[in-house]
This record gives sequence, structure tokens and C-alpha cells, in this order.
Amino acid sequence: MSSIDFSNYQCIYPKLTLKGEPRAHPCVCKNKPWDCKSFKGLKQQIKKKLKADFDLRCSYCLRKFSEDEDIIVHIEHVLPKDVYTKYTFDDRNLALSCPRCNTGSQKGTRVDFINNLLSNKNYDDSVDFSLDNYLFIHPVLEKNINFYQLISLDIDKDVFRRYKIINYHPKLRYTFKFFNLKRIEVGSLDSCMGIPRKQIERLKDKYLRIPTQI
Repeated sequence: MSSIDFSNYQCIYPKLTLKGEPRAHPCVCKNKPWDCKSFKGLKQQIKKKLKADFDLRCSYCLRKFSEDEDIIVHIEHVLPKDVYTKYTFDDRNLALSCPRCNTGSQKGTRVDFINNLLSNKNYDDSVDFSLDNYLFIHPVLEKNINFYQLISLDIDKDVFRRYKIINYHPKLRYTFKFFNLKRIEVGSLDSCMGIPRKQIERLKDKYLRIPTQI
């Protein structure tokens, strides 16, 4: 992998079969390495590793995936791969994400969280992967779960979700706003019928009566 220049990638997928015949279904990646058939197996290996590294959770909102939800488990490029092509397969730039946090109105292809946006392919690892280069908490270099947790209870049709700050980070407020995490919080402990009152009060003391820092 180190011998491949992803910043100026040219498709390396074999144009011919082992018999020397033109392939019926050639690669149509248009020289975008992430879309190239050559790396299909590598991407599967990466996803398997990321599932273990992030405990099968979205690295941003921390919601848990189930074992059978592979189709909605995204490999997330922290620095957008269409802009930072060189880092397409760089471990420092790969995280696990849910569709909500990785697409649409949340992250998508946005670059407004980058302080020193790449220009004219002037890559510099010391800048591109500096923590100061990111306005939100970096999911790989800093690990969001080190700073907040998602408390989730599902009882019949009642759902309770709240975030708990466990360590202060100066980027917490921006991270919550960027990914609109407060919208994920739903329900109240009182609505979870069937839980003994004493248990509800203990849960409130543990998860709700905490100083907010975001």
C-alpha cells in the first residue's frame, strides 16, 4: 500500500482476465481509489478492524450497531476523501460512523470543521493530523467516548437517551453542535413505566443530576 500514490491515483484494476481477455465488467472508479475494485477486499478488512476498535459504535454519536446491521455501518473519512485523496486508506483518517452522522445535514462532505484546509495538494502530515486542525473532537486521535457517553434505556416502547459528560474537552460544545447530538436525546426516565420509583431516582442521580459543560 505504501508504494501507491493515492494523491495522484490511476486505476490499477486489471483490464484483462487471467486468460488475457477484456473484462466483461471493468472498473468504473474514475481514478477514485475508494471506489476502485482493486481495494474491495482491503475495505472489508478495514471495516472489520474498525468494528472492533470502536466497539461497534458510531464514533460520533456513540449509538450502538447490532451485529446484523453491516449495510448501515459506514467507514468514515474524517478528512473528506475527495479532497484529501492521499489519506484515503490512512488509519488516522478512518473511523466508524452511522449514516446520520456521516451524511446529509451532519458531516457529509463538509470541510468547515478544518482550520487549515488543504490547498493545491500541499499535504503536510504535521498539519493535516494536528489536533489543532480540527474544530471537533477527532474520533481516531482523541476518541469521543473518552469525553462523553450515551446512556440508553429501551423498555417496551419507551426509550430514554441522554449524553453524560465524563471528561471536559474544549471542543465538546462544537462537537455536539456540529453533529446535532442533542436531537438524539429523547424521553424521560419517568416515562419508562414498570421501573420501580426508587430505581428511577437512582438513575436520575447517576445520569441526570450532573453539571453540564457543553
